[in-house]
Amino acid sequence: MNLRLILGLFLLALSGLGLAASYGKVDSIVAVVDDDLVMRSELEAKIKQILLQNRRPGVKLPPREVIEQKVLDQLIVRRLQLAAAQRAGIAVDEGLVAKAINGIAQRNGLSIGQFRSALEREGISYKLFKQGIEEEFLLNRLHSQQVLSKIQVSEQEINAFLSQEARLGDAKISYRVGHILIPVPTGAESSELVKAREQAAGLVKQLREGADFAQLAMRNSSADNALEGGDLGWKKRTELPGAIADKVPLLKVGQVSEPIRGSGGYHVVKLLNRKGETQRKLINQTQVRHILIRTNELTSDLDARTRLEQLRSRIVGGDDFAALARAHSQDTASAIKGGELGWLSANDVLPEFRQQMDALQPKEVSQPFKTQMGWHLIQVQERRDYDSTDDQRRNQASAAIKQRKGQEAIQQYLRRLRDEAYIEIRLNRPELD
Repeated sequence: MNLRLILGLFLLALSGLGLAASYGKVDSIVAVVDDDLVMRSELEAKIKQILLQNRRPGVKLPPREVIEQKVLDQLIVRRLQLAAAQRAGIAVDEGLVAKAINGIAQRNGLSIGQFRSALEREGISYKLFKQGIEEEFLLNRLHSQQVLSKIQVSEQEINAFLSQEARLGDAKISYRVGHILIPVPTGAESSELVKAREQAAGLVKQLREGADFAQLAMRNSSADNALEGGDLGWKKRTELPGAIADKVPLLKVGQVSEPIRGSGGYHVVKLLNRKGETQRKLINQTQVRHILIRTNELTSDLDARTRLEQLRSRIVGGDDFAALARAHSQDTASAIKGGELGWLSANDVLPEFRQQMDALQPKEVSQPFKTQMGWHLIQVQERRDYDSTDDQRRNQASAAIKQRKGQEAIQQYLRRLRDEAYIEIRLNRPELD
């Protein structure tokens, strides 16, 4: 199986579904999660997946009991989320799941039949693979409905973000970051905070003395990517967790931060690399006004066109476009402004409208033409090359703030799910072959 397909299958590792359990003894319960159960076979299957993914020269995994506990935590949190999605009545359309699977197969140059065969050669059930895809959609919709849809971003937050960005540098720069999280429970006592900070400070000391970051992350981090060595991959500053986003740009490549306090605990980060540069974005804009006549049971296409042809003759003869738009246009929003649509770029209008708009010289009036909105008469007033960098930055800032708030809010939501659930751990590890 080629590398791209293996990457496509990585989603499977997130779900706890996939490889058949290699543990050959009688199955047993390893955790009770409200009314649900996590079985030993499921835990063993996920552990086997982790071991296979990390079977590379130089990779030294943490002790099995550490892996086992981290994997079980992931399975428990997943169970809680799926139960929450069911309670919220969230469902996923079969067509959407099929489209996603087709996309994975096509990106790897395979038909669905070939893709199923490739899965079988890897010992992966197509049914379970499909279930894993469906669950990912369910979790994404759960997060969107229960958390992300409630996040608001104010103009003041955008201004503060951009001010901070100006101080820290270009948001186009991407950073590759190693990350370790030492968790602190919600409402922790001061003694717990001190203990967590001391642990984080000890890790910083070891790293600065030359310890391997990935191995320390595997053994000590409680972040989701701990078993991947804490590597967050390439991310822009705006995509980093909020607690570390303002600290990372200040680091030099190879430098390790001091412990950073965040809502979830203490963070230790190492800047592994950086790349990227600033580019300004110029777009062509056209200032346009129009008169719109809609067709209906009383107004045919011929009637609408004829009325606009008459109005065009009056405009060419010297009548004021704005006055005629206020009197005749059925686009009430623009009619009160004399038909003004403001400055438009190519993506702001329908293709038929754009074609007519681009063909006109400034002050020229079009012939009547039809779009799905009705019949139009337009006049181009002016053209300009507009530097949309600032607008784009504000839009990107808003999206970045929402993403950052979303990451933190999702983690708080997951902690709340866990705090409110009945969880009983029954990890009695079997003797291993």
